[in-house]
Amino acid sequence: MQVIVHEFYVYEIEDPDIHAATSLYNWESTEKGQWAFKNSLSTPTWHRCHCGHSLGWKYIVKAELEGATLTEWLLKHEPTKSKYKYN
Repeated sequence: MQVIVHEFYVYEIEDPDIHAATSLYNWESTEKGQWAFKNSLSTPTWHRCHCGHSLGWKYIVKAELEGATLTEWLLKHEPTKSKYKYN
């Protein structure tokens, strides 16, 4: 199952992907990022979509998790979220 493991926003700028690269790199070095890369069935992927609320871009990182790793992610890294995001 594809699970959104990270999301952030970049305001309207000339090249949002270059600006987002820093945030993606910093997240990848966190405990959550390292866990996602280690336990995902395939390499996590990032996606960009236009966000009308912030007049910029929304970036999401998706990881493919199943079974025990999905349960561990939800319990360890997402304990306070009331609504989980899956695709």
